[in-house]
Amino acid sequence: MHALIVTNYEKDTSRQLQSMLITELEKRKITYTSIDYKNIRDLTSDANDSLMFILGGDGTLLGSLRYSADLQIPAVGINSGRKGFLIEIGKDEIKKALDSISEGKYSVQDRIILSADIYSGSGSILYSDIVAVNDFAVSRLGHARMIRLGVHIDSGYEDAFDADGVLISTPTGSTAYSLSAGGPIIMPEVSCLLITPICAHSLHTRPVVVGADAGIKVSVENNDEDIIVTADGQSSHTLPCGGYIIVRKYAKSAKFITLDYNDYYNRFKEKMLNWAND
Repeated sequence: MHALIVTNYEKDTSRQLQSMLITELEKRKITYTSIDYKNIRDLTSDANDSLMFILGGDGTLLGSLRYSADLQIPAVGINSGRKGFLIEIGKDEIKKALDSISEGKYSVQDRIILSADIYSGSGSILYSDIVAVNDFAVSRLGHARMIRLGVHIDSGYEDAFDADGVLISTPTGSTAYSLSAGGPIIMPEVSCLLITPICAHSLHTRPVVVGADAGIKVSVENNDEDIIVTADGQSSHTLPCGGYIIVRKYAKSAKFITLDYNDYYNRFKEKMLNWAND
């Protein structure tokens, strides 16, 4: 096994975790390579026999998985952030986790990620194959006014509503922005996509769960020119007046390492309780 250590070098806490992890890897004679998470996209497919340790919070984990989506490297997070909903290992668990990984006591869980294309009002493609692990948010930039959005699913469902925006989420992303916007919690192994309106000015407009293979089109129905599409809250693209976005399941999945001693449901409940008391 070769360990790929992904660190957010802008954060001292991630550097401290890196030192702790390297000490434990060297004790087990496991080779490793260190890289800043922003440079993951420069890796080649030669890294496919590695396990990726991502040091930081959920933001670093999301960026790393988004940049490395095509490499299909199994990844596990070690938390140096606050919430860490997506993180498998706490900083005090490094030794225990490495023991389990060294003994093969882990599994790799494939999780749905998203791909989006953005079109102009005339139907020409402006941006293609934008990737998100958690969600895409369609919202206004800079002004606290509602926008008129149309949502069309290729299975036939259609809706139009005034809202602050709309989220298209994976089950992994159901515990992120969508949860704060009133969406349901969906377990990560469920094969589906989630549409969550953000503060809709409508009594009938509610979150909708659709099949994982659905194509979801979101269009701007009024003459707004300051609409953006944001992937995982980290990267944004302009959605022009009259334009639209089409979101689908990405051809590849994110590969999350889950440790045999970690029960997802109990860990999730603990994180929710900690969040409530934060």
